[in-house]
Amino acid sequence: LASGDSETNVTAEAAGTLVGVYTGTITASGDVVIKNASDEEVQSNYNITTEPGTLTITLAGQSITILAGSNTWCYDGATHEHHEYTLESGSLLSGDAITSVTYSGSISEVGSVANEVTSVTIMHEGTEVTSNYDITYQPGTLTVNPLPEVTVSNDVQTVCMNSAIADMVITATNATITEVTGLPAGVSWSGTTISGTPTVTGTFNVTVTVTSDQTPVCGTETATATITVYSAPEFAITGCPAAPVYGSSSQLGIDITLSGTQSILWESSDASTVSITDASTATPTLTFNKVGTATITATVTDSSVPLTGCNSYQETCVITVNPKSLTIRINTNKVYDSYTLVSDYSTVDASTISQLVSGDVFTAGAFTTDRDRKSVV
Repeated sequence: LASGDSETNVTAEAAGTLVGVYTGTITASGDVVIKNASDEEVQSNYNITTEPGTLTITLAGQSITILAGSNTWCYDGATHEHHEYTLESGSLLSGDAITSVTYSGSISEVGSVANEVTSVTIMHEGTEVTSNYDITYQPGTLTVNPLPEVTVSNDVQTVCMNSAIADMVITATNATITEVTGLPAGVSWSGTTISGTPTVTGTFNVTVTVTSDQTPVCGTETATATITVYSAPEFAITGCPAAPVYGSSSQLGIDITLSGTQSILWESSDASTVSITDASTATPTLTFNKVGTATITATVTDSSVPLTGCNSYQETCVITVNPKSLTIRINTNKVYDSYTLVSDYSTVDASTISQLVSGDVFTAGAFTTDRDRKSVV
């Protein structure tokens, strides 16, 4: 326009809400009127054409950061997702709102993966204005923690009482050992080792408990072990004679009652001195065959005990056989002749014979007396 001229009756319009360039329009409510400084119409002095202009909308420095949420689970075989986010930095303009969020990330096995927000939709009064924002996405983390595990070495043991067990080593994975129960007396737990010498018999069911060391805590786990402790069938011999004599006999016994799995055997170190009958019973008979000493051994064996170190037990009885007392009496007659009386065994009195041990006989010998004078009647 020339200096002093001005247009009237003209409207220029352009509309846009998103970042971008928009084409405008020029409209007139009738003919275009141009007036000079004297308020005179001078539009005839111009060749008037209309051309569209542009409206450019740029970012107004509105940046936001969206942080995807993080979560942790204990392993359960399921697939886990976590659809949460936070507006970590920046803010939405008044009237704008995030109406939808798209996520990427899931986990089912032990470990960690990224949880990502891949896109959001921001609306303003029904119009999407997402592109008006400079958006930064930050990932979160999805984690599946392992469950606790526990193993025990040498977990099945059979030992004799008063014999040490093999060390039982506890291996706890993703966990802490919290309790050990069921141990026999004499056996204890320290650190990661169960050890000791059992002082009682029986079958002991041991339970080792561990607790998860993860966050969050993923429960507890147990392992079991068995310790079986046997003892020898201890007993004492009863009726061991203190001073038996040749030719006599005696019965021995034991102070326990044998079970169905137990057997006994009696043995003599010198059967020619002391012999045994009924040697496989709890009450054998001893016969004292000659003067001397013999050791009687009783062995009780339990077939239900699988360990040779404690499936049998022995006791002994030392016996010294003494001579049998014998009084010899001779019956004979002789006329006084000033000679010494000599008689063979055939003149031994019957009372003397009866004192001999069964099977023994007088086979040789002579008896003399100095009673060689005639008795005075």
